[in-house]
Amino acid sequence: MKLMVLPALLGLMLTASVVTATPAQAQFELAQQTKRRGPLADLNLTPEQQQRIQQIRQNARNQMQQVLTPEQRQQLSQLQGQTPEQRRATMKNLNLTDAQKQQMRQIRTSTRQQIEAILTAEQRQQLEARRQQWQQRRGQPGNPSNL
Repeated sequence: MKLMVLPALLGLMLTASVVTATPAQAQFELAQQTKRRGPLADLNLTPEQQQRIQQIRQNARNQMQQVLTPEQRQQLSQLQGQTPEQRRATMKNLNLTDAQKQQMRQIRTSTRQQIEAILTAEQRQQLEARRQQWQQRRGQPGNPSNL
């Protein structure tokens, strides 16, 4: 009997935490649970493509770390586990210089080009369609991500 009560209590606690979570927390938890992989999800990437993309992204992270000061790297290390709103606030508080912003843009552009170069034509079309949908959603009035 005691063994049956414990799982029931745990289930109730988990349900209560989801019900009392703010919409941002709920969205963040849902994303963590479903393990969203970003815009490349569901492109049917081959294992080789996945490995190459992982290497490209790791290289980009290393390059970006080199652009940041030690204090900025420390702030950035605190992003894991934060809600999207908290991450945006942390990123704004990094106080990047114009030169750092330019370097980051160049790294992101280069990374995007390298990833697109290993995609098939069909995968690139799917990715572009997703980007356009994302931009349309961001551009809609009243969308919370615009704030």
